[in-house]
This record gives sequence, C-alpha cells and structure tokens, in this order.
Amino acid sequence: MKKSWLIVAALCGCTSAYAGGYFTNSNQNASFLRMMAQEGLIDITSLYANPAGVAFLSPGFHLSLNLQNTAQNRDIKSTFSAFKDGRFNNEQSTKKFHGYAAAPVVPSFQAAYNTGRWSLQAGFAFVGGGGKLTFEEGLGSFECQAALLSLLGNGLITGYSIDSYMKGSSYIYGLQLGAAYKVNDRVSVSLGGRVVHVSNNYQGYVKNIQVETALQPGVYAAPGDWSLQYGAAAERCMAQAVAAQNAGDVATAQQLQEQARNLRDAAYKMGVMNIATQDVSLNCDQKTWGFTPIIGVDWRINDQWNVAAKYEFRTNIEFKNKAWSTPSCDKLPPLDKFKDGAKVREDIPAILAAGVQYKPMEALRLGLSGKIYFDRQAKQFADNQKNLTHNSWEVDLSAEYDITSRLTASASWQNTNYYPNDTFMKDMNFSLSSNAVGLGVRYAFSDRVSVDLGYMLNFYKSRDKVTNDYNGVSATATQVLGGLATGTMTPGTPEYTAALQQVAASVEQMKQAGLFAGTDHFSRTNYVLGVGVNLKF
Repeated sequence: MKKSWLIVAALCGCTSAYAGGYFTNSNQNASFLRMMAQEGLIDITSLYANPAGVAFLSPGFHLSLNLQNTAQNRDIKSTFSAFKDGRFNNEQSTKKFHGYAAAPVVPSFQAAYNTGRWSLQAGFAFVGGGGKLTFEEGLGSFECQAALLSLLGNGLITGYSIDSYMKGSSYIYGLQLGAAYKVNDRVSVSLGGRVVHVSNNYQGYVKNIQVETALQPGVYAAPGDWSLQYGAAAERCMAQAVAAQNAGDVATAQQLQEQARNLRDAAYKMGVMNIATQDVSLNCDQKTWGFTPIIGVDWRINDQWNVAAKYEFRTNIEFKNKAWSTPSCDKLPPLDKFKDGAKVREDIPAILAAGVQYKPMEALRLGLSGKIYFDRQAKQFADNQKNLTHNSWEVDLSAEYDITSRLTASASWQNTNYYPNDTFMKDMNFSLSSNAVGLGVRYAFSDRVSVDLGYMLNFYKSRDKVTNDYNGVSATATQVLGGLATGTMTPGTPEYTAALQQVAASVEQMKQAGLFAGTDHFSRTNYVLGVGVNLKF
C-alpha cells in the first residue's frame, strides 16, 4: 500500500498532548490558589498536600467543596521559509498557531472524620489533565509538510493551501483514600492511596491540500486534479503535434511535442505529490486505571512551627488504545502510539514534597514548601522521559494575615522549573518553566462555615527551538523526491539504489544550505479562578 508521507509526518506532531508524567496537578482547591505553600499547612484543604497534618484538626467531620475555572492560551510562532507560499499567509515566513485549553468547571472535595487519634480521609480531584486543547488551524508541524511541496516542486508548485485541525483532551481523576494517626500530641503519620482513572482522546486531520502551479497562477487544486488536467493537456498537444507533422509544419510539431513532454512531466510530478497528500484523520481513545500509594508525616514542633513531608509513589499507567482512524494511520509506524489495540505506557511520576509553616504572631502565618517530580523515572512512550535532562521541581512561598477575626487575606508565589531538551519540545506538547502569583481571601461566617476565594496567574518563560531540520521535513523530502526519482524502477535494482542515493545526497545538500531550517517560539498564558466552601460538623 502506498503511504501518504506528508500527512503522516504532520500527524506525528500530535503524538503527545496531555497525558504522561511531565505535568502533575498539585492544585486541588480554591485554598491552594491563595495559599500555594500547603505542605506545612494543617487544614482540611491541605488533605492532598499534608494528609498527616489533617489528624490535628478538631474531632468531627470536616468537608471542603470546591469549583475552579481555568483557561490557557498556548501560542507558537513558527518560522519556516516555505510558509511564505501559503495561500493565506500574506507572503510571511512566520505564522502564529494558537491553541486554547479550557476547563470551565473543575470540581473537587476533601473530607476527613477525626476521632481520637485517628483521621479517616477521602478526597477527589483532577490530579492531571482536566481540560481540552484545540488548535483550530492545526500546527506548524502540520503545515510545514504541505509547505514543503513548494520547495520540492522545482518551480512547478508556487503556492499551497491546507485544512488542518487538532484537539486533545485529558482527564485524570483521582479518588484519594487514607488514614492518619497521631503518634502523640506533636507527631502524626499517614498512609493511603489514590485510585486514578485516565481518559484521553486525540482527534486530528490534515486534508484538502491544494497547490498553485507556475502554469496557472492564482488557481488552487489538489495535486491529483492537476495530474489529470496536465495529462489530458499533454494528450491534446500530442494530437495537435501529429496533425501539424502531417500538414508538413515541422517547427510547430516540434514545439507541441516539447509542450507535451513538459505537461507529461508535470502530470507525473503531480501524481506523485497526490500520493503523498491523501487525506488522513486520527481519532483515538486511551483509558485506563492506576494506583498511587502515599505516605506522609507531620511534626508540630511547637505552637509556632509545623513541618511536614509526603511521598507519592510512581503510578504505572498503560493504555490499550481504541481507535477509529483512516486505514493509513494503522499501517504507518510513526503513528503506532495511536494504533487500535496498541499498548502505550505513560506513567505519572513519583513526588517528594515537604513544607514548613511558621506563625510569628497570632494573626500571621508564613509558609514555605518544595516539590520534586521524578519525571525521568516515569516511563513514557518510546522512552520519551530520556529527553528530560533533570527532574522538575518547584518551590512555594505563602503568607496569610487575619485582617479581622472572620476575614483572612493571603498571597502566594510559586516557581516551577522544567528541563526538557529540544527533542522533547514539540508544538503539540511543550512545557515551560514559570512563576505564578496567587491571591485570595477566606471569610469565616462562623466557626463551622468558611468560604475561600482564590485567583492564580502564571507567568511563563518563553522558549525558542531552532533546528536545521524543521519537524523532520528532510525525511519527508527524501520520501517525496525518492518517489519522483524512481518512477517505475524496480526496487532493489542497481538503477533504483543509485537513484535513491542521489536523492539522499541532494536532500543533504538542501539541508546544509538551510532550506529546511526553522524555529518555534513557545509561549503560554494561564489563569485559574476558584471558590470553595469549608464545613465542620
């Protein structure tokens, strides 16, 4: 079966969207948005960050109910010389691809029943994912494959247009169950686990690739249509050439024969391009379960200082795909990750977290915490975790002050650091280090009812990825030019091998000349708004 080389190369850019270990959601409630250093905090809202500390809450039932709204823009400014030939690119080599991720309603709860020295606990939240990401116009990794046609057309192709789209969604639900025990009035320990359900879906397509030719400027059509048109025109020229020859007009006959050869050559090239640009669509579901063991300890040094630590073990995640894609997707190795029935490994990393809270005066509380995510030990598809140079980590600082006996104001800062190499960074899946600021208030209506309002804004550090082989277009060029060069040659013959060697050398020369060079400028903006109600019974 012949392969749609350009489409395959384009859809390879979407092989990772949300799932996997490199992003773990530590934001579980509205209280976090205003008080991000939660590891040393003793509160029902810190059940995720400091489960051992919850044992020091008063006897009875404690419950926190939360709703959050989050939105993120992912923008990639992609530069590739052939983008200037795009029909709607205004002759510009740089194009902005905009992705929008939103989770309008993100629910969560934390609950604990304290009796004697024991605390029985349960919590539910999104521990990863939690939204949808859509690129309405596809991505640079999609479009550059079509743009490549103008570089390979040897002057025949002067423009292109493409219809592409990508959407990924990921929901990683976590139900946390456990218990904490007060060893004495100062020390408590906890043991529990989180049942995780992962649900991912990937949908995308690249279709309706059309090109403009030097023979008919301003007219766009599929390569296959051009092939048929030029083939028919070549036959007409040959018929006219024969008629001119029979009439004794040798000069006209020779001109028509030359036109026929050019048209046949154009028809052949467009026929090869048509094979490389067939429509391909992808639709894949990934669903599975996992389990995360969790241990914790809390030490109330005195009335001013509290120190706590937590360790979450790695969660083994393996999917068995269920896919409804075009047949070409299932037959192409680069899309093995989405093949129906394929098993895909995407672990959630282990986490080591620790924090301290200090109360210099009755109305003021200060928090400091840190987390290490063991991403490099969490297995990913095709060992992608090896493209991380270090494990990610973050540090949080928080302060809250009781303005009155009922109203508390707080502010937080978080610094998050990721270490992906350029191979890991793709336009569909990129991670940027960031600083975040959180602000909020808690209002206590009574000793039993309080409300949290929080807002968090992330400031991401942008990053450039510069390469002399933009999204692997040299491999696509080798495939397409190989098809043009070998024609009807028999594979394995000396003639066939020599043609492919010549193509490889030509592609390498183009690469060295910078024709395949490109740059992606990655940036993000993000906000989260939350409200929570805390109850004591």
